[in-house]
Amino acid sequence: MCASRHTFSEIFRLGGQMNNSTTIKYTSVLFTQISTIYSVLGKRTVILLTIAFLIITSSVILIDGWIRMFNNQTHNIISARNTLNNLNDLKYNVVRCESSQRGFLITDRVAYLTPFSSAYSDARKNMAQITTYYEDKSDEFQVEKKLKQSIISKLESKLVEMQTTIKLAQNDNKISALELINMDYGLHAMFTFNKEIDELIKILQKDIDTRVMVRGDNTFYARCLIFLSSFIWLALVVTALKQMMKEMNAKEQLKLSLMQEKGICEKKLKNQNILVTKLALDYQQDVEKERQKLASELHDELGSIFTAIKMDVSWLVKKLKEPLTSASAHTLIEKLDKTTLYINKGITYHRHVIEQLNPTGLSNLGIWTTLRNLISDVSERNNWKLNLDLPDDNTQLNEGIGLIVYRLVQETLNNAGKYSKASVISVHIMMDEKYLKLEITDNGVGFDLTSQKSGKFGIVGMKNRISAIGGNFNITGIPGKGVSTLAMIPLKIDDTD
Repeated sequence: MCASRHTFSEIFRLGGQMNNSTTIKYTSVLFTQISTIYSVLGKRTVILLTIAFLIITSSVILIDGWIRMFNNQTHNIISARNTLNNLNDLKYNVVRCESSQRGFLITDRVAYLTPFSSAYSDARKNMAQITTYYEDKSDEFQVEKKLKQSIISKLESKLVEMQTTIKLAQNDNKISALELINMDYGLHAMFTFNKEIDELIKILQKDIDTRVMVRGDNTFYARCLIFLSSFIWLALVVTALKQMMKEMNAKEQLKLSLMQEKGICEKKLKNQNILVTKLALDYQQDVEKERQKLASELHDELGSIFTAIKMDVSWLVKKLKEPLTSASAHTLIEKLDKTTLYINKGITYHRHVIEQLNPTGLSNLGIWTTLRNLISDVSERNNWKLNLDLPDDNTQLNEGIGLIVYRLVQETLNNAGKYSKASVISVHIMMDEKYLKLEITDNGVGFDLTSQKSGKFGIVGMKNRISAIGGNFNITGIPGKGVSTLAMIPLKIDDTD
């Protein structure tokens, strides 16, 4: 599969940041964003927007405080109105008690006792709620508290009187009950009771009206503050936007005046980068040519010497297998057989060195087949479970780039075989029109990159080899979690305009 250049670049960029400190990274990003905002918007615009923000924040805080105050005022008004209702209900329930009492005394009908008991209970509840309301009030409610206490006292007397008359009547002492009713004390107490309740109702109603008026005033002030702060905030934002547009226009003019000079500099820089990249690629090709020369010399000289030795030793072995008079002939033959085995290993090693210096498969079999053979041989030799993903064999690749990819894979796999102690290794190569992405991972012991000496495992050499052609190289290792190698290699070198 082929991936886009953007995708490969993002993957490498993220991989390159894995070793950075998280705290330093986010702090740097924060200051960069602040600096960018300050430079784009300008000093005056930032100041105006900051003032607008502070105004809105202060308004929100004040409005929140007012909302809480409104809630408290509403709660107090509701409590006062409930108390007002309780006072009116108290008057009504006392009248109910007195009516039921007189009906029972006059008619001796027990049916009047049920409404009396209900009214009596309701009156007690009303008085309890009224008492609760005034318990939490401050000293400024002394008049109301005195009235409340007087009302309670007269109410108790009246209720006791009514209960007493009913008990007398129930005990066949109706004459005493009627005499108690006809006393002026009960009438006077009831008159005073109603007068004090009406006075307390009047005071409470006035207090409710005052609270409602104060709440209305506060609501008006809150609305005024909202409209005023919104107007000021809008004016500041409009001013800030005008200032920002003015500064952006000035910067745009400056940007246009620098475009021509910038274009010239970019063209020169591009040409220089192309030249350096070409020189680096030529250098890599020269190194490979020198290796080919060395491989040829090893083949011509060392190979011919080993072959001649093998032929001579074989002839000696053949002769020595014939009957000999010496008792040491058998031992000599064994020695010569071992020598032949060593020579064969030397020849095998000589071929291996030649292949390392000059992978002949690149020119004979092509880059992808040669890579597949190399990776399979190394995996089989190290008993690795292999996950391999290479481009199709028909995919074309520049010869110089192919050599660099081959050497990078070869060096990475050699390091893994020596140090990783891995059981699974993955090699993935993907290409698009401009980039080749190479990723090699293993599940080995890993290592701490920061603790390694410079150049160890060939890391520096691989990094320089990729950087020389304008590519990117990153290797990450975590102790106990394996090693991951990622390379982004450009496929083409643009010509100068």
